[in-house]
Amino acid sequence: MRTLSLATDAGVAALRRRQAAFTLLELLVVMAILVMTYALVPRVYSGLVPAREFDAAAHDLLRELRSLRQSAVVEGRTLAFTVENDGTGYRAGSEAPVQTLPRATSLQLEQDPDRVIRFFADGKNDGFVLRLSGAGGQVTISSDWVTGRLVVSER
Repeated sequence: MRTLSLATDAGVAALRRRQAAFTLLELLVVMAILVMTYALVPRVYSGLVPAREFDAAAHDLLRELRSLRQSAVVEGRTLAFTVENDGTGYRAGSEAPVQTLPRATSLQLEQDPDRVIRFFADGKNDGFVLRLSGAGGQVTISSDWVTGRLVVSER
């Protein structure tokens, strides 16, 4: 009887070893799924990049406008924000370098052929409506000329 129990124990152990391993077919199926997933990731990610760049450009633009207004008040002088002629960039201050917008993004200053916004030492400004349009949507930044308060709306 002892011999039978050893043979049975050995058979159970061998069966467990066989069940614990993966077959070649199972490994190939898993590899195929991983390859297909890996192939789809760049397509999904590439659609997110322009939207992220647009969001970053909108935040940078708003930060520059607020900073320029604050600088005008602190320095006690009028400072200018200029939109480039082709709408692909802007300059926050006369000595500042041109900030280029991401590709396929444009900036429009409504109702101002000079494309200049002046921020005055008392915190006021010309009053303006700026539209930033691109792959990530559209953001409108407007300002009341009396209070200088900026209002942002997104579409």
